[in-house]
Amino acid sequence: MRWLALGALLAPLALGASASAGEPPAPIFVVRHAEKLDPADPDSRLSRAGEARARALADRLHGRGIRSIVVSEKRRTRETAAPLAQRLGLEPTQIASATHVQDPHTFAAEVEKLRARGAVLVVTHSNAIPGLICVLAGQAVAAVGEDEYDRIYEIDGAALSEATYGAAFSGVRAPPENACEKPASERSESRSS
Repeated sequence: MRWLALGALLAPLALGASASAGEPPAPIFVVRHAEKLDPADPDSRLSRAGEARARALADRLHGRGIRSIVVSEKRRTRETAAPLAQRLGLEPTQIASATHVQDPHTFAAEVEKLRARGAVLVVTHSNAIPGLICVLAGQAVAAVGEDEYDRIYEIDGAALSEATYGAAFSGVRAPPENACEKPASERSESRSS
């Protein structure tokens, strides 16, 4: 089952819920954490390239009205958000990485609550981005490759835009999906005995 229709129905409701008295809703920025030092370590620190990317993210979003930052419990998300959080004097909201990946509807609802305060930065994991954007914007995006760290998505009103920041990715990007996919955790799977 495709989630495009459901996402398209939910997105205007979510957008309207955060806007007050005719004001457009604040933007939501979504990024993958920056480069890891040790890909084999499940809670790796950022590499030097990752630290540089985290500073580039802070430079790009400083002055954009960020009032909330969402991270997971993983060090790499917290370290990616740290330069901007420090500049703005914000304490990031931590949401379990399992929720980021396995429950995009709950994850999106938590982000929407924070959006009522102003713009939100979400620093998440590559496998959580398509589901979150599908729920928040009602649009499908390409899967984020294991070696891609430079994409930044902005959900502003009903518009979704994608750009890059920091050091450019030199590989081949996956094409965008045609429709929002139902998350793997919600698909019924046939099991053989």
